[in-house]
Amino acid sequence: MLSRLYVLEIPPYTFDQFHNITTTLLTTKYGKSSEVAEIISNKVWKYLEPATIRDCVRFAKLCHSIEDVDWLIEVDKKYSKNKYA
Repeated sequence: MLSRLYVLEIPPYTFDQFHNITTTLLTTKYGKSSEVAEIISNKVWKYLEPATIRDCVRFAKLCHSIEDVDWLIEVDKKYSKNKYA
């Protein structure tokens, strides 16, 4: 089946690229403060393996404050199937 598809090997984001993309997205499209967007970006990068922009959006939809981010990371660590670093 892969013979019918065009497969690209895209290198993963660097932290700076990831941070820039996620903070811009979370502040402009999802209306988060720059502080909350930066915390989400930093914690997703630090704790989730692999860190994805979709994870940042998922957290942003559920979090309104820094305390929410901290709480949700702990709940996600305990109950989700995500792999934490």
